[in-house]
Amino acid sequence: TQREFCSLLEVRQELNYGAIAHLNISDNCLKARGVCDLVDLILDCKLDLESLKLAHNEMGDDGARDIARLLRHAEVRLKVLDLTSNSINDYGIQTISKAVGQSTSLLTLALSHNSCGVHGAAALGQMLEHNGTLIDLELCWAGISGMGAVHFCQGLSQSVSLRSLNLQWNGFNDMMACEAVASAMREVRALETLNLSRNRIGLKGAQALADGLIDNIGMHQLVMSGNPLTVSGAKALIRAASERADAGNHARAVVLEDCQVGIIDMSTFDPSQPAGRYSLDMENASSKTVMRDVLGLMLEGHVIIEDQKLDLLTLEQVMDPVTLE
Repeated sequence: TQREFCSLLEVRQELNYGAIAHLNISDNCLKARGVCDLVDLILDCKLDLESLKLAHNEMGDDGARDIARLLRHAEVRLKVLDLTSNSINDYGIQTISKAVGQSTSLLTLALSHNSCGVHGAAALGQMLEHNGTLIDLELCWAGISGMGAVHFCQGLSQSVSLRSLNLQWNGFNDMMACEAVASAMREVRALETLNLSRNRIGLKGAQALADGLIDNIGMHQLVMSGNPLTVSGAKALIRAASERADAGNHARAVVLEDCQVGIIDMSTFDPSQPAGRYSLDMENASSKTVMRDVLGLMLEGHVIIEDQKLDLLTLEQVMDPVTLE
């Protein structure tokens, strides 16, 4: 018998597209042409997608233009969009940002490992200023620095919805950028988690951020890991977080892993400024005191203990025995 072949269109017509809510085509080297065809397919088939993940597809600025076309379509109600590592440059970032700024459904956007210049960073800031739904933004390794960081933070300060912002491995190391972040921290209300890890932020930058943190009322966690803060910079941030908590607000955490704060001398330990690394011997009375103070601060939510190594530590070694009469 002769074998019959159905055209792609006939196959498409028989599929139940209404059941497709999440589409992950990451790591498929679609490039710009493939993304264009995919967008046409989504629109032609009227897919009601909630999430679209297209990381590592080398779409470039041309592919970004087609993604923006998808976002602007009235029937598209995407909630999650992942465009990580797609060789998108300044023009593409601007195109995506404008479309996201007009979106009324998008909750999560990932643009990490793309190349964002001054104009792209400014467009991202405008996106945050105009969008009212976005709650999670990933911008690791995005090339944001200098005046781009300033323009981005100007928009961030006006955001009404963003709760989590990841800016790891960017260039927020100069004072202009740090002061812009601090200014945004004073204004933004919804932001709960800010990750500035590995931005080469030093002592002066940490002090500027601490000034902004004192005036912030909504942040739950500031992650500063991998920055050369020094002991003084780390103490400034811890003090800022503690002052706001002491004023009757929720407890806040400052993560300071690998920040060049050195090993704290137990004889000079100050519970009001606990930032640092500790080497404790539980057979030593002063180490026991330090451990009790640090654990107490942790339970109160003022500090986070990172990279801990405990060797045969027991409760009896930390707490003095209590005799009940």
